[in-house]
Amino acid sequence: MRRIEDFRACHDIASLAEKMVELERHVMFPAVYRLIELALLLPVATATVERVFSSMKIIKTKLRSKMSDAGLMT
Repeated sequence: MRRIEDFRACHDIASLAEKMVELERHVMFPAVYRLIELALLLPVATATVERVFSSMKIIKTKLRSKMSDAGLMT
């Protein structure tokens, strides 16, 4: 795609994806476009998973404290 003048202005992966859709190259190169989509989604998905695990850790800590408090009272 470097030889195509329309793509010379693309300096990041997001602008490349936009330009591919604009020029309908995403139909000609579906695998390349899919890889670009996945690369753009990966940071968002990773952050979401990290937030979920962080929330789970907080809940587990609170449950463990309640269990130890209950054990001390009996």
